Amino acid sequence: PALAAPWEPKDATARSKLEEGRAAFKAEEYRKAGVLFTLSDEAEPNLNARWNAAQAFAAAGDWKRASGLYDSLVADVDLPKDR
Repeated sequence: PALAAPWEPKDATARSKLEEGRAAFKAEEYRKAGVLFTLSDEAEPNLNARWNAAQAFAAAGDWKRASGLYDSLVADVDLPKDR
């Protein structure tokens, strides 16, 4: 799975968890990456962080968590309609 377009959170915790998540994903530690992207999203809500978490959980085979995140993305009023 591909990661979403890059973005840089303003919150230091969100930025740190994002970087850790990227490194974990690159190392194919998908479950860990999903958790870290989720923590980034919790620190500074961002659709890209949630997408990355869903992609990571899907890559880890955790379909229940991935589908829950995908559902929350589709339901989010901030999701651009062209996505």
